[in-house]
Amino acid sequence: MSPTQQQEKVVRTHVREGCIFVVEMCRPRAKNAFNDALYEQLTAALDEFEADDSLHAFVLTGHGDYFTSGADVKETAAILGDGSVRPPSQTNNLVIRSKVYTAQEALNASIVGEIFPTNGFLEAVFAELTPLVNNRFNKTSLPVYKSLLRRERAPKIREALFYEFEQLDRRAASGEFLATVTELKKQFKNKRSRL
Repeated sequence: MSPTQQQEKVVRTHVREGCIFVVEMCRPRAKNAFNDALYEQLTAALDEFEADDSLHAFVLTGHGDYFTSGADVKETAAILGDGSVRPPSQTNNLVIRSKVYTAQEALNASIVGEIFPTNGFLEAVFAELTPLVNNRFNKTSLPVYKSLLRRERAPKIREALFYEFEQLDRRAASGEFLATVTELKKQFKNKRSRL
């Protein structure tokens, strides 16, 4: 990682309503793609949230028109030029947290789901979070993507998620997934990337 990447501020934070910690990924030119600096600064933001008992909810959003476009392929491609595999360096710091909802808990608590227009999204999120965060014993690390879940839709979404996971398990067990990845690697080697 270059010194300029380490200095670059790619995560902005602020507090709403005195107890809602808002974290904004800010790499608009890269469509908020994850790189090491973003992982590092998100981890620091989570540490800050968990250390402050006055904060009751954590909202993660993206700056501009994108939440995130995933991993920064340009940076990864440059690192993988020699054919080596680069393991994620900060991912586990974000995923393994003491106060993070699991996907199932988020569904059961009706937290994630229905999409709102971008201009009213954060206001809708804060309106939904207010009853949750007013209880000081209800501190949660709550990633809210551009969506909220309506209680009546939770069972349908839960059913769809279970179906998708079953399909992934079936594909992985059959070797179909590995064959697909192998084929994609062959195709990638035979073509020059324009990244």
